[in-house]
Amino acid sequence: MYAILHQLKKEEQARLLFILYGPLHRGKLIWNMICENTAADFDQLKHCFGEFGAMLSFLTIKGTEGNFLCHGTRAKNHAMQVFDWMISEPADWLVENIACVIYAAGWDFMKTFLVFKAINLEIGEIVALLTSLCLLLVKIKEDVSRLLDLMRCVLDTMNKDKRYLLIDQLSSSFNYVFLDMQPELNDRQSEFLFVLEAQASFLRALLVGLFDEKPLSPILAAKRPRNDRELRPLKQRK
Repeated sequence: MYAILHQLKKEEQARLLFILYGPLHRGKLIWNMICENTAADFDQLKHCFGEFGAMLSFLTIKGTEGNFLCHGTRAKNHAMQVFDWMISEPADWLVENIACVIYAAGWDFMKTFLVFKAINLEIGEIVALLTSLCLLLVKIKEDVSRLLDLMRCVLDTMNKDKRYLLIDQLSSSFNYVFLDMQPELNDRQSEFLFVLEAQASFLRALLVGLFDEKPLSPILAAKRPRNDRELRPLKQRK
């Protein structure tokens, strides 16, 4: 696999990996649908994204040996750039599907990808992903407080101003979900209650996180970000 992939550009690697391991529906590769629909429950998530997530989990291998995309210490950074290409083909994916994929890839991959986004100061995308991950965890009945560990890693990467900007945007992130639902609210009462439950769970976990054994408060107050030597800012795509 490496002998083939290492000869390709990042965007070509992304397309090939998507063709080989991408999500399936009724035995067919999901292409345009990835930008339009998302998994309804855990079984669909596992069926559509399980193998894809398992492949992606290998991309977070650490150390000088690298992974099957790229050898050396820059392998993790290279892998995140390739995944970033994947989620923009054939058009930008639904953020719910990105959340499903990185969840299927495991918490190490989630942390790495969110830190990659933080290093590139893509705060809007981080907010959207954390919101979608929260909705996903509530949907599959997992503990929302697990998101706090991801937030610690993300906040630890940012300077003080960006940290407060992220928290500020997170505090109102569910408002946009409600606004999207408003035109059809009468027909989507159950969905509205579900989002409301997710919002309450997330805000409750966030408040608890300010005062627990590993509180967010010192991270918010820290003046300097902590650098990840294996991840670098993304260069402008040509």
